[in-house]
This record gives sequence, structure tokens and C-alpha cells, in this order.
Amino acid sequence: MKIEYRTAVAALILIFFPGILHVAGCSAYSASGRSARTRVVTVKRNSTIKLTDRVSFTFVAHSHKMTMQGGPSSPLIVYVRYDCGSTHEEHQYNIFFHEKGGSSAEPAWEWKGHVFVIIDYRYNDYMKLRIYKKPVP
Repeated sequence: MKIEYRTAVAALILIFFPGILHVAGCSAYSASGRSARTRVVTVKRNSTIKLTDRVSFTFVAHSHKMTMQGGPSSPLIVYVRYDCGSTHEEHQYNIFFHEKGGSSAEPAWEWKGHVFVIIDYRYNDYMKLRIYKKPVP
């Protein structure tokens, strides 16, 4: 297995475990590019979870777009809010769930290096998410 990494700091201590590269003082990343600090959480509508010590994430609501009969499938629209101290950002994401035999893309979105993958959801009730931070190239 080949793991490539770049760093601007030459004095980092590198510890290698099978399949995982640990950089002292940083998150660990697997060979697939997912953080070893991947976590699975269930967030209810209008509930907030902490992403980091300074950043929180709120699941606001779900919605759908109207589509033409016989046209593409309707995406699940996810409304979220990120709170970074006194700064707030509201976003909406169009999430497509691909049917069997379709694209292999995961139903996910990214925000400032954080990846949110929808594992399960109940419309306007909750989302079960796998959250991880992408490695810095």
C-alpha cells in the first residue's frame, strides 16, 4: 500500500500503523482518504452537534424539488447551519440518492473540509451521518 503525504513542517513525528498514517498533532487519515476520526451521529431536526471545539452544525430541515414526470429523480434538499463563534452560515445541499446500478457516488456534501455522508434519514425528523475531515494535501 502506498500512502502519499505532503507537509510544510519538517519536524513532524510520523508513526505508521497498517493502513493508517498518524501525523503527531493532526488527525489521522486512512489510505482511502477518510479521517481515522470518522464518527457516526444521529442528529434530529433543529438539533445541534459539535464538529470541533469552535464549530457546531445544526440540521434545520429537509425539502424536495418538483421534477417533471419521467425526468430526473428529485433530490433531497438538506438545510443546515454552521456556527463558528459569532459567525453563522446557512446552506442548502441537493442530495441525490442513486438507485441500484446507478452512480457510485455517496449521498454526501462537503463544508470546509468536513464531509457529511447520509447513512439513513427520516424526512424532516432526523439524519444519521458519517462525518469525517478530509486530509490536507
